[in-house]
Amino acid sequence: MRDTTCDLVGIDPDEAKLDQYAQRIRNHVQPYLSGLTFTVLNSADATRRALVVDLPAGPMAPHLVDGTAARAKHQQAAAAPNRYRDHTAWMAEHQLERAYGDRATRAAHSNEALQQLLDHVRQTVTLRHRESSAWSHAPWRCRFNVLQPHSVSC
Repeated sequence: MRDTTCDLVGIDPDEAKLDQYAQRIRNHVQPYLSGLTFTVLNSADATRRALVVDLPAGPMAPHLVDGTAARAKHQQAAAAPNRYRDHTAWMAEHQLERAYGDRATRAAHSNEALQQLLDHVRQTVTLRHRESSAWSHAPWRCRFNVLQPHSVSC
């Protein structure tokens, strides 16, 4: 695996097999990447098009990329990419250890925040309704698409 710079040659969006790209990412990146989007961008004069794959930062980082070379598959190799702008570096063991620690911390904070919300809902419902009643609570978080500023998915 290596990070290389290449010339932008463009694509024919009618020939782009987005389902296959998504499947390849699902098959070779663990844990699962949610929020993956594909966007076709056109040049100002509409003579060139580029496919942009947006992989938003997620709470399950770090993600491991399975080796794609025959030797890597035989050895069950995987690497953990670390993106900085347009450059990909591969994490060393100490970086991977810290990234897993950060993931555990994010999960703990998320669980604490959810518990606080549930406690607040429980107290609010208890104070306002003395008689028996049924309530449902569904926490959610919106995610903004960086490539399409007006697009919000919840």
